Amino acid sequence: MSKTKMLLWAAMWVGIAILFLFWHAYACTFVLLLIACPFAVIASLKHRRDRRIIHEAEEVHHLAARLPAVKPPMSSQGNDRLFVPPPLQH
Repeated sequence: MSKTKMLLWAAMWVGIAILFLFWHAYACTFVLLLIACPFAVIASLKHRRDRRIIHEAEEVHHLAARLPAVKPPMSSQGNDRLFVPPPLQH
């Protein structure tokens, strides 16, 4: 279930609880608020998780932007061929 649906369900239960509050049915109000709590808590946890993921991705992006764009050369100076080390002597 998405965060939006969770928040809508929580708002619906709170709205119904307010109606029962006007009718002085305090036990029903309490029960309906207890029903709304898990929806609100789960939506809040999902929101915090998403914000953390976005924050971490932004940090990685900013760190990558600060790295130098210069790549080391693949060949030795003055040579068009790739660098090949000399053979090992036994």
